[in-house]
Amino acid sequence: MPIEIVVALGGFAVAWLIANLAVLVHNRLLLRRQGDFTSGGSLLVVVAHQDDEIIVAGGAMLKTLAKGGAVHVVFTVDGVTRDPSLTQDAVRRRIESRERESIDALADLGIPERNAHFLRYENEQGLRQPANAVEAIEKVARLIRELHPYAIVTCTFEGSHCDHDVTNFIVARAAEEAGFPREKVFEAPEYNRFYLREYLKRKMNHFLLVRFHMPPRFLPGADPGWALALSRKELSRKRSLFRHFKTQEPERLATRFDFPDQFRVLCSYDYAKGPFKPSASLRYRLGSLWKKKDGGPFSGSMTTDDYQRTYTSLEEAWRTRRSTASDGIPPRDEPKG
Repeated sequence: MPIEIVVALGGFAVAWLIANLAVLVHNRLLLRRQGDFTSGGSLLVVVAHQDDEIIVAGGAMLKTLAKGGAVHVVFTVDGVTRDPSLTQDAVRRRIESRERESIDALADLGIPERNAHFLRYENEQGLRQPANAVEAIEKVARLIRELHPYAIVTCTFEGSHCDHDVTNFIVARAAEEAGFPREKVFEAPEYNRFYLREYLKRKMNHFLLVRFHMPPRFLPGADPGWALALSRKELSRKRSLFRHFKTQEPERLATRFDFPDQFRVLCSYDYAKGPFKPSASLRYRLGSLWKKKDGGPFSGSMTTDDYQRTYTSLEEAWRTRRSTASDGIPPRDEPKG
C-alpha cells in the first residue's frame, strides 16, 4: 500500500479518535449547573400535550412525591392533529388513547387520575382562538387559587410548537390573574429550531463512536437555566415513564429526552415579537439559502407576523375579559374546536 494512503488513513483514524474524545468531554460538561426547587407541597404542571409532562417535569414530579407532596397536571390540548382521513370516531379514540397514556404514566408515579386535568382544546388550532385561550387562563387561574402550589412548571416559549408557546402564555397570564408570584413559575425547554450546532451534531452522531448528548436547550439571550439535581436512579425512573406513550414512539422519546429536567424562572415575554429573531439564527439563515424557505423559522411555518397577529388578539381578549368578566366560566367536558 502506498505510503501516502497509509498516512492519510492514519491521519483520519487519529482525527476520528480525537473527535470521539472531544465529544466525551463535551458530554461530561453538560448540565453542570444544577439545583433543586422542589418541596413537599403541591406542584402544578401545566403542559400542552400528553407526554410533555414527563419531558419537562418528570424529575420534579418524582422529587415532589418523594418529599410527601402532591402533583396536579393540566393538559391544555387534546394531542391529536386532525387529518382529513380521520373520522370523528377515530379522533375521539385517539384522544382517549393519549389521555390514557398520561393517566397510566402518572399512576406509575403514584398520582391519582383525579389530579389529571384535561382541557381538550383542539391540537394546533384551539388555543389560537382568543375565546378558548381566555377560558383556559381562567381555568388555570382557578386551579392555582384552589391548590396554592409551591411552584408551577410549564413549557417554555421557544417556537417549538404553537401549543407549547400558547400554553406558556396561558400560564403567565393565569399566574398574574391569580396573584401567584412569578418567581415561583418555572419554564422548561423541549426543542427549538434556533441552533445550527444541534443539526450538525445529529449528523456527526451517524459516524462517531461516542455520540453527542443533546439535552433540550433554552434560547440564548436570557437566563440559561439549570438542571434539576437527579440521582441515576431518579433519572432512570424518569426514562422508564416514556414506555407508557405507545402512540408517540416511546423509545424515541426516551432517547431524545433522557436528561434531567431543566428550568428557569418564567421570563417576561413580549409574545407578539415571537420567540427569537430569525436573523439571529444561523441555522435559519443558512437553511434558507440552500433549500426552499418553509415560510417561517418556527414550528408550523409560523412567521413573526403570525405571532404578532396571534398574540395581539389573545392579549386583547384576555384584558377585555379581565375588565368585564365575573369569576370564571364553568368547564366544558367535550373537545374544543
